[in-house]
Amino acid sequence: MNGNGFSSSSRKKPAIEIGNPSPSPASSSEQQTDDRHSTATPAGDELGRIFAVSTLDTAIHSLQSIVQFHFDKTIQKKRGIDAQKKQLWALLAAFLVFLALLFASVAATPPGRLQCRHCWSPIALASLGHAVIYAAVSQTVRVLNGLKFQRHCHKLTLGLAAAKLAKLRALPRSLVATVEDCEFEVPYQEPVASYYAKFTRRWAVYAAFLLLTLATMVASTVTILCL
Repeated sequence: MNGNGFSSSSRKKPAIEIGNPSPSPASSSEQQTDDRHSTATPAGDELGRIFAVSTLDTAIHSLQSIVQFHFDKTIQKKRGIDAQKKQLWALLAAFLVFLALLFASVAATPPGRLQCRHCWSPIALASLGHAVIYAAVSQTVRVLNGLKFQRHCHKLTLGLAAAKLAKLRALPRSLVATVEDCEFEVPYQEPVASYYAKFTRRWAVYAAFLLLTLATMVASTVTILCL
């Protein structure tokens, strides 16, 4: 007992409140991790959609550049084809004028001045003119065929790029993996093997025309001077 008449065992002890225990540090960190995951999922989806839209816009812009490039090349080759056609027709017109003048000079010659033994002179001139015009026409037709071939290749590539561009524009922008799965590369297109037969036919037409005019000129000269 102490001086106040109370024993030390009768002192009041502090009361302990019984309730929900305070969360431990481990459980608190787990909850924060869950909160981060729950907030990161919508942001990740939004970032994925932004990336998909950016990739789709980049692909569309690339295809638009390809379409514009091949369209410009097609127009350029068309202008070159028109220029070569004008040159070809000018060569043929000059050749026909040369043959007409040669034939007129032979036909207008007095009967006693040129005889049958002299027929080799106009025939040689006609043959020389045919050789010159054949070389000029051959070069022009070669360039013309090359321009037509390149123009056809650009037209095929332009059609393929335009089809892929329309396909990309029809895709929904909300899909992330769609653009990655879609092939938007446009390889350079070439025509089928049967396309080259058209060039051979055109060459044969010009060669047959020159041979026909030469044969006509020779026959006319022989008829006028020898008959």
